Amino acid sequence: MKKEKAILVVSFGSSYKEAREKAIEPIEEKIEKAFPNYHIDRAFTSYRIIEKLKKEGIIYQNPKEALEKLIHLGYKEIFVQPLHIIPGFEYEKIKEIIDEVDKKDVRIVLSQPLLYTEEDYERVIDGLKAQCPPLKEDEIVLLAGHGTEHKANQCYIELQEKLRDMKLPFIVGTIEDGLEDILLELNEKAYRSVTLMPFLLVAGDHALNDLISNKEDSWQTCLLELGYEVKGYLKGLGENPLIQEMYVKYVEKLIR
Repeated sequence: MKKEKAILVVSFGSSYKEAREKAIEPIEEKIEKAFPNYHIDRAFTSYRIIEKLKKEGIIYQNPKEALEKLIHLGYKEIFVQPLHIIPGFEYEKIKEIIDEVDKKDVRIVLSQPLLYTEEDYERVIDGLKAQCPPLKEDEIVLLAGHGTEHKANQCYIELQEKLRDMKLPFIVGTIEDGLEDILLELNEKAYRSVTLMPFLLVAGDHALNDLISNKEDSWQTCLLELGYEVKGYLKGLGENPLIQEMYVKYVEKLIR
């Protein structure tokens, strides 16, 4: 019996097979298990990653292609769940595609990214606490998000404020903004040991090159040169069961 409704799971994507298998596919699988009466499909918003994978013989759709295919297959209701962290440019790209696609008599509904409401921050913090290693007084976790020129960059600032209010051992930074302000805080609080933790869906290119690597301009290298002890946490948020469940709940709320 043909399923009449579809769920499209959209992530930025990753060119790293292991990152996709550990942080993207488990969320897709949990959504599929939670909603067995819905057809599940996937798409990436990064055209660069799609093209790179195509050269390796691996085919992924962009959101426009995926939606047009689902419409062509006859689905009358399509629920779109982004796996993005903040409502930035990539999230807006999905909104624009939904507006532009020829929907005819098809209902397409877009869900939210990870950080959207006050409750989302609380649940994300619960997830971060669950993956935080035991720390001594002079140790801190440095959360590294991507960062953006979009106004949604404020999400990282809000997360930092909430973590600080709760007196939790996290400093939030972004790859776009760099280490300068972070180093001031590390010096001010006299931290000597830093755990680098990606605040990214996957531990892919940014985590393995910009953050935790031996490259001369990586965060790890810079911190080591300044005398800090550096530990790497090479897991994306998509590997955290509590974060995975958040995305499932967003879909549940969307189709209710």
